[in-house]
Amino acid sequence: MKALWMLSFSLLLYSCDCVQQVQAVVLDKTTRLPIEKVGIQKEEERSYGSPGVFTDVSGAFEFRDISGGLGKCPDVVLLFEKDGYQPLKKRFKSSVERDTIYLERIW
Repeated sequence: MKALWMLSFSLLLYSCDCVQQVQAVVLDKTTRLPIEKVGIQKEEERSYGSPGVFTDVSGAFEFRDISGGLGKCPDVVLLFEKDGYQPLKKRFKSSVERDTIYLERIW
């Protein structure tokens, strides 16, 4: 019985939830200027409608979510959308700080 309890406890610790966090700035690919109000959401939540977060006036954003992970935090795939720009899908490690994303204008 003690062995079964230890095994259950070990599996519980191994499969705990983890925090996914991405901090970055979104810039125009050509001008290298920040892009305000870019909608950002997880790929698997796209069908829910509205974006999870938006970039601020300096193009910066912080995305946080909690995800289950079997032994490690899974990567997070984010979608970036703004009128006049090509949508972008990018994969991040579960914790990323100070990344730069470039969006390309639709001409």
